[in-house]
Order: sequence, then structure tokens, then C-alpha cells
Amino acid sequence: MSGQDPKTSAATRRFQRLEELFHAALDAAPGEVAALLERECAGDAPLRAEVEALLAAERAAQPFLAQSPLGFEHTTALAAAPADPSGALIGPWRLERVLGEGGMGVVHLAARADGQFDKQVALKLLRPGLAAPDWLARFDSERRVLARLEHPGIARLLDAGTDARGVPYLAMEYVEGERIDRWCDARRLPVRERVRLFARVARAVAHAHRALVVHRDLKPANVLVDSDGAPRLLDFGIAKALESGDGTAALELTRTGERPLTPAYASPEQLDEAPVGLASDVWSLGIVLHELLTGLHPHRKETRTRAELELAMRAEIADAPSRCVQRALDGQASPDERAAARGTTPAGLARALRGDLDRIVGTALRKEPERRYATAAEFADDLERWLAHLPVRASGDSVGYRIGRAVRRHPLEFALAAALGAAMLVFGALFVRQSLRDRDQLASIQRSSDLERYDDLVASAAEPVPITPENAARFDTWVRDAQVLIERGDEHRATLERMRGEDLTHLNDDERRTHGTHVKRLEQLITGLEAMAAPGAHGPTIAAQRGRAEAARTLAQRSLVDAATAWSEAAAAI
Repeated sequence: MSGQDPKTSAATRRFQRLEELFHAALDAAPGEVAALLERECAGDAPLRAEVEALLAAERAAQPFLAQSPLGFEHTTALAAAPADPSGALIGPWRLERVLGEGGMGVVHLAARADGQFDKQVALKLLRPGLAAPDWLARFDSERRVLARLEHPGIARLLDAGTDARGVPYLAMEYVEGERIDRWCDARRLPVRERVRLFARVARAVAHAHRALVVHRDLKPANVLVDSDGAPRLLDFGIAKALESGDGTAALELTRTGERPLTPAYASPEQLDEAPVGLASDVWSLGIVLHELLTGLHPHRKETRTRAELELAMRAEIADAPSRCVQRALDGQASPDERAAARGTTPAGLARALRGDLDRIVGTALRKEPERRYATAAEFADDLERWLAHLPVRASGDSVGYRIGRAVRRHPLEFALAAALGAAMLVFGALFVRQSLRDRDQLASIQRSSDLERYDDLVASAAEPVPITPENAARFDTWVRDAQVLIERGDEHRATLERMRGEDLTHLNDDERRTHGTHVKRLEQLITGLEAMAAPGAHGPTIAAQRGRAEAARTLAQRSLVDAATAWSEAAAAI
């Protein structure tokens, strides 16, 4: 029984829950935080108060944390933003209301104000206080990334500039929609339709990949489904262009200690602050698809803190979608509710995911980038093959690979097991070696026996045996014995090939001479058997001996006819 104090255990669980809710609230859009806390705190007012206090402290710390690590002298002096920017003019756009906030900027709904045309946009402004050169460079990078993307599944850049205070802005296509996971659940979309919708998201990401752009922050909140049911990809705020300039800037930002990512959807290489490529987006897409299919994160457990979640995402192989559903069915929360949101039962959902979808998601979520789909296009291809009932290219992790990862996690246990296994291998090798030796001895005995039998048959065929009725059986026996030898000819040919290819460097002179004699005798046997099977009216051939047997039987028939005739004549005379 554990000696842990129950009060301490309860306090630890409460702290873990507090940390989990705090980070979930940070990841949520500002307008969604209240609903999130209402749902997750479930009437626990003290817990909600603690989360709100942490969020307030986080907001208060933002201006300080946003300063350049290089010092205040490297920041750009920008005028303070008004407390309520609604109605303010930003270039030709008038702000109407806040749509959302991210780590770098605030997004407003804005309308064209110069009368040239009517248009609503999502206008993104750099947060007040984030005027360090690094942040300005990142904002400018987003502008350049968006300018090179033109795809119906990606919200387009319409305008960019700076306002009267020198604050940069981006005016993007306004997408009025709902985040993809909630849109699917609200309509109880079945698995096949979820895959079909998600494949369109993967195609939009594939367009970015063809332009050598990595999004780096793919998550359900950044994919909205519009009124036409079309998914639209948003927020390239931390996207990276795979070119020397942008790539270098991205790595420098990482080295400052700022991690511009959403941990629950970040790839292992992002969490390790290593360079990222297109396969990083494939990982994030894999997490999003896993959640769309199951309603569950492949690594997030109820008791895991954020640090534990990141460690699991780095080290553990992701649970397959069907396994996550089965685990929920075996005791975790709300399996019926999640399955119902997909138009089925928990058992039916697990069946629908088992097999190809498990393998597709598993391929996207491999720890090593080089073992995932190389691009979002390959990911989308496999999903479309699944939708068309075609064989998919994804394959599950091999047993050897899974064992290898387990060894790295539990080296001591596997070292002991390896020692035991090595001992078993030694005994097994001795057994196999003896078995092979026995096999070779049996083959040698068979070869010698066949050589002797062949010599006997040749000698028998050379004997001056008269063709008489009483010798017909002898000829038939010769033919049967010869056929048995000829049927074993293929075995002897295979043995000859093996013996010709053997390495003789370890043999002494006598052993080599013996080996050479065996090869020569086997060659003679094979040549003789081939001659024995060839057509020929004379000598030790099946055709010749069969002919002699037929001739002997013909004589026997004539003798019977002659005897019958003589008997009839004698009977008539009597």
C-alpha cells in the first residue's frame, strides 16, 4: 500500500488540474475563456477563481515579457494604443470590434472607411508594447508569407501597412465561421465526412508547403469552417519560409527563449527547439485529425501536467485512434458522448478507426520527421485513397521499431532480458548447428546411397539378360528404381550448386580433396541420371529397359496363344 498522504495526493491533483486549466485558457481565444472555465470548473468556484487570478497575473506580466531580450535601447518607441480602439482608423480601415487575440497581435473586425468600396476584413495589429525588432521582423515575415499564398482554403492577405502611430497592420480576408472540431461535433459528422473535410485542410497546407512555407501553429482554433462548409486556414503569425533569410530569423527567435507555438499541437522537434521542416506541420495535422476522429488527444491524460504532456509528446509513441477510443470505453470520461458526436457508438467508432485510419494517423505522428509523410500533400493523398476504398501507403510501426524505442525508455530491464536472450541464443545456435550438421550427414548418406544404386542399375543393364516372359518383371523393377533416382535429380543439382559455392579457405588439403571428390561424383551422378532419362533403344536408359519389358510381355502373350491353339487341336483329336 502506498505511504503517500491522501491530503498531499489530493493537493497534487488539484495543482495539476489548475495548471492544466490555466494553459488551456491561454491557448483559447479571449472570447472563449469564460465558456471554457464555466464548462471545466463545473461549479468549483475556488478553482475558477485561482485560474482567473493566474490569467490576470499573466496579462500583467506581458508588457515586461514582451521587451526585447537585447534591452530597451533596441525597441521602437510606439505611441500607446487607446484603451478602447473601436471606431479608430487604421489606414483606410475603421475598427469595429475585437475578434481575437494571440501571442503577437490583436485581430479586429474592420470595415473600409474611405468610401472606395464596402469590405469587411480581419485586421491584425501588433500588440502594444511588442515593438522590439524581433517582433516587428516576425510581423513583417507574416506579411511576406501571406502575400505568396493564394488558395481557396487559406484566408487571403488583402492589405498591409502602418497606422498613424507607426504600428504595422495586416488586413486579411474575414472568415465568418466556427472552429473545425466544434463545427463537426455540432453537426454529428460521421468519421468518413470528418476525413473528407480534413483532407481539404491538408490540401490547403500542401499549397503552403509547395510555396516552401511551414505554418508551425496548426490547431483546431486556426481552422474555421465557413457558412458553405468549406474549411479555411488562418493565422500564419509564426509561419516560416524555408529560405535562408526567414529560416535564420526563425532560429534566432527560438534561441532567445521565446517559444512561439501551441505545445499540445507542436511537433517534437519544435518542443526541442530544433530546426523544423514540412514534416513538422504533418505532425500537427496528425494531432488535429486524431482529435477530430476521437475527441481525444493521443498523449493528453487527465493527470498530466503541461510539462508531462510535452515529455510524452517527445518520448512516447502516440496511441492509435482506435486504442484511445477503446481506453475511453474501458473507463475514461464521456465515451458515449464523443461517439454520439460522430453518429455512432463507442464500439462502432473503434471499429471504424481500426486498420487504415490508425496507420494513417500513426504515420503522421511518428517521432522522427523523416519517418512521417514528407509533406501535407502525401498525407492528403493517403486520406483520399482511404475515402476511395483504395489501399493506403501508410504502414504501422514494425515490431523491431517499437522494441527499439522501448529499449531506449527502459535500458536496465532490457539489458537483463538481453543477457537471458543471449544465453538462449547460444543454446539455440548450438541446436541449429547440430541440426544442420545432422541434415548434411543425412544428405551425404542419401547421396552415397543414390550413387551406389545408380552404379547397380548401370551394371544390371549391362548384364546379358535374355528377353523372355519370365524376365519381364525384372525389367519393370529396373525402370521403377531408375524413376525414383531421376525424381531426386533436382535435390542433387541443388546440393551441387551449394557445394560449388562453399568457402573452402578453412579446410586443410585432405578435406579439400575429399570435397572435390564428392563434387566430382555428384556431377557424374547427375550426368548419368540425365542420360538414363533420355530416349535410347540400348544401354542403361528407361526407354531401353521399358522396351525390353514390353518385348518380354509380348512373348508371353504369344506363348499363351500358341499353347491355347495346341490345346484346342489336341482336344479335337480326342
